[in-house]
Amino acid sequence: IIFSEIKKMNLKDGKVKEDYELIQELIAENENLRELAARLSKEKEITQNVLDNVKGPYVMLSEDLMVVSINQAFRKIFRVKDKHILGRPFLEYNDSYWNIPGLESQLLTFKISDKASCNVEVTHKFEKIGNRLISIEAKKIPGQIKGKISFLLEIEDITEHDGAQQKLNESIHRYNEFIHSST
Repeated sequence: IIFSEIKKMNLKDGKVKEDYELIQELIAENENLRELAARLSKEKEITQNVLDNVKGPYVMLSEDLMVVSINQAFRKIFRVKDKHILGRPFLEYNDSYWNIPGLESQLLTFKISDKASCNVEVTHKFEKIGNRLISIEAKKIPGQIKGKISFLLEIEDITEHDGAQQKLNESIHRYNEFIHSST
């Protein structure tokens, strides 16, 4: 309504003309911002779709270790819903479910390091899935704001792999003992 009223006014008046031009600039800028927001929303959707189609569980954390995004594998394995974890501190989620001794200090040390990624292996008793040996590979993702960093955590349950490795080592040990005892 205001815009149409301004159009009816005499644009020869300097103040009205300045106001009209300012409004035109603001309208154009608003359109640009809407287009940018739509593109960003689409890019976020594409990124989430890519992560959801990756086999292993992933978590995207903000610089202050707040959960930004999780993928479908994380939802399934750790039995979590977006509404319960997104926007919350990762280490405090679900009564400190992920507050694994040493994990926070490792992530904070990694944050200030020059390394692009780091790997942490932790043993932890998870309420819903029991004792697990978890490998967490953290990767730095440069943020939109200079100096801000996000983290992408790739989480792999290596419990069974570790158990198989132990059995293999035991078998090799027994084999070596047998060879030494027979000579």
